[in-house]
Amino acid sequence: MGLLALVFIISLINITGYVVRSYQNRARQEELSTRHEEAARQAQALEADSAAAPPPVRQKEVVPVPPTERPSSTPPAPQTFFKVIGLTLASLKPFVKQNSDTVGWIKLEGLVDLPVVYRDNTYYLTRDFDRHHNACGAIFLDENTPIRSDSQNLKIYGHNMKDGSMFGRLLKYTGNDYLRNHSSIAFDTRFESFTYIIFAVCRVSADGTNHKGLDFRGHASFADEADFNTYIDQVYEQSLYSRYLDVTYSDTLLNLVTCIDDDRLVLVARRQRDNETQADIRRCMLGLYTR
Repeated sequence: MGLLALVFIISLINITGYVVRSYQNRARQEELSTRHEEAARQAQALEADSAAAPPPVRQKEVVPVPPTERPSSTPPAPQTFFKVIGLTLASLKPFVKQNSDTVGWIKLEGLVDLPVVYRDNTYYLTRDFDRHHNACGAIFLDENTPIRSDSQNLKIYGHNMKDGSMFGRLLKYTGNDYLRNHSSIAFDTRFESFTYIIFAVCRVSADGTNHKGLDFRGHASFADEADFNTYIDQVYEQSLYSRYLDVTYSDTLLNLVTCIDDDRLVLVARRQRDNETQADIRRCMLGLYTR
């Protein structure tokens, strides 16, 4: 009887500890989100004030006419997908100052609203944004897909927490009704803000492969258009859903990865194009169905 009582007390202590830690983690994540929203509001207010001020008078610029030249045989420059030099976004400055590993911010409405950090792939598995040891870890960018000008395929990881924090709510995307109404991801780097559209949801083994050949690890960039198209074909082949959105070699990809049982759930998205509207995306959604 005494042993049973001891087991009960230990179990109660463990459960209480989990509940307390879960509450503390969620409170901290909400605090980060609130700070980010406030920093963004302040930045917008400053931009509005700057726009209202009269522009400075500029001297007329004399542009020299270049001499006629023969067409250059220099090959075209490689595609540039990200700015890597510039002014840090005002909304991110407080977080970069707090943690120099900060490389961006990820937001999925109602699911995730947190900073993204970058280091080796083990450090933030068990450390939070404040670099404190914490089982919930942090949202981090894959060490093999850093943000460089030629990085075409970023991967961001987060734990699937039972309390729904971190990437714990991404499992909602295993239902196509949720994807139909929540296809957008807001992702800011230090220097730019982007919107990405989720076009595939895949379940793959933990080593990154499956029987259909998809290996979601690596591939920060692609050798050529054929290599890119092969990868996209493999993604769509493994996706839970139909091929409803076109993806081309000029597109930039973003993957969100979390655990699902012993496998990995991967949300694959492409950047929203400059000439593309939400109405365009909704029309594409007419071709979305579960496979």
